[in-house]
Amino acid sequence: MSVDRVDNIKDAPEKALSRVIGHASDGKGGAATLENLKEQLAITSADVAGAVPDTREVATEGGIQGGGPLDGDLTLSLTDTGVSAGAYGGASAVPVITVDAKGRVTAAEEVAVEVPDTGVTPGAYGSATEVPVLTIGADGRVTDAETAPVWRGAYRVQSVNANSPPGSPSTGDVHVVGTSPTGAWSGEAGALAEWTGAAWAFTAPVAGMQAVDVSASPPQTYVRGSSTWGLATIGTGGGDSSAVFAPSSGTITTASGDLRISTVGNLVAGELYISVTNNGTGSGTLNATMPFAAKSSKVMFGINLSTTEALYAFLQVNTTSLVIRKVGSGAYPLATGQALLINLGYERNL
Repeated sequence: MSVDRVDNIKDAPEKALSRVIGHASDGKGGAATLENLKEQLAITSADVAGAVPDTREVATEGGIQGGGPLDGDLTLSLTDTGVSAGAYGGASAVPVITVDAKGRVTAAEEVAVEVPDTGVTPGAYGSATEVPVLTIGADGRVTDAETAPVWRGAYRVQSVNANSPPGSPSTGDVHVVGTSPTGAWSGEAGALAEWTGAAWAFTAPVAGMQAVDVSASPPQTYVRGSSTWGLATIGTGGGDSSAVFAPSSGTITTASGDLRISTVGNLVAGELYISVTNNGTGSGTLNATMPFAAKSSKVMFGINLSTTEALYAFLQVNTTSLVIRKVGSGAYPLATGQALLINLGYERNL
């Protein structure tokens, strides 16, 4: 069947209606017919008027809009919060958002990430003659940076007390500046000047520093006093002599050595210089004989003048055998065509 605009049943299938006619009356005490049954089943708009009053409305609040009376279709939607759509925050900014009681973002902006300046001067710290001294804050940042001179047993230098910088220095060359410096060395009297490849870097002298002039043959050791550099001299009870040395394993083919010492009471000071022309089968450790037995075990330091590798020498108590190795690896200290210098200082048995 179908229903018209006023909700009347029309075009009902005859067979479907005829099935209920035998069980219905016409409402007036007589038998029902197809026509009066249709009349009884008719529903008009008046019959449903007032079921949902036209005065009813959908009220909206809390950011929802689109309400109104129920006499037509309604479309509900969220009120625009005014926040621009997009991504907030990044590598240099953080998002700052405002959220209302219903969990909606009502405001959003970006704030730049600012790292306070620590006051540290940007640059490279440290060199062959200086080490960096850094102060680290609780947040892991460097809050102070400076350099301090490396006070080694001896510095390997190309000249001592020169007043003018060389014309064509090699990177890593170190010089002891003279008392009346000029040019790029002006104002750096007595300092250690190192050529970095682009400029001169200076290390202030400290009393007791030693510098080995490798341009001399054999190399000469200078000591920094309170105000000047001076050549290390031989004191009472010592002297120059040929060094006695040999490898712990194998044989050195050709080599020479000088032992310069001075003694004051039971104190022994000086230097040991060894030059190897042909190392042959020498290996293990290099052992040199000292003129006096040690009162107590002593470790002394030196340098491979050819490679600038650090060396150490161990003199055991009550012995005269000075055992020389490379620092770190403990390897044999020399190869063919190389030379070393050990700074000596220990107490002897009287």
